[in-house]
Amino acid sequence: MTKKDRAAKIYGVLRREYKDACCTLLFDSPQQFLFANILSAQCTDDVASRVSIALMKKFGGAEGIAKASLSSISEVIRPAGFYNVKSRYIKKTAKLLVDEFNGELPNNLDDLKKFSGIARKTGLVILGEVFNKVEGIVIDTHNIRLAKRLGLTKHESAEKIEKDLMKLLPRTKWRMWSHLMVFHGRKICIARSPKCQECLICEYCDFGCINNKCLTS
Repeated sequence: MTKKDRAAKIYGVLRREYKDACCTLLFDSPQQFLFANILSAQCTDDVASRVSIALMKKFGGAEGIAKASLSSISEVIRPAGFYNVKSRYIKKTAKLLVDEFNGELPNNLDDLKKFSGIARKTGLVILGEVFNKVEGIVIDTHNIRLAKRLGLTKHESAEKIEKDLMKLLPRTKWRMWSHLMVFHGRKICIARSPKCQECLICEYCDFGCINNKCLTS
């Protein structure tokens, strides 16, 4: 079986298993989603979502955040962790959003990457969820781990892994592939003790199987 065939099989199985797979970082407005993505570093999506809502409620949006003190921003976002760094990122991002983009989120990756705390991964998330634009595959820790275990890449860097996956999957599946990797990575293919015996894609896995039989069984 070629890697492309393997990727197609994996996608099909997981798409049937996780029918509700989606971005778990919730938002009510594009501005809130921008700040939620900054907050999501080293933080759960649930916490980042709740804290970003509180941030918007406290300051009323980017204009208010841009004028707020770092200490007042830090106080609100403390539950998300690394609040000193994140408060600086959020204030700088809010100011840039107001000054350069008139409060409107840009719909291209180059401009999104100008914001502090937003790199390619989070930029692609924003493009997909806010603008329904697919310009790449979101490579997070789950996608890195699973792509390697499934034998779809031998690389370590997110950039090279993304390029490998983009060659194996049609563009129409890029966005959902990332969601499926997150859902399966959280539920079954966890980092330290993967549940190989419960895995529906075990037969396609280089990590836990030999001759279609899980090593852990």
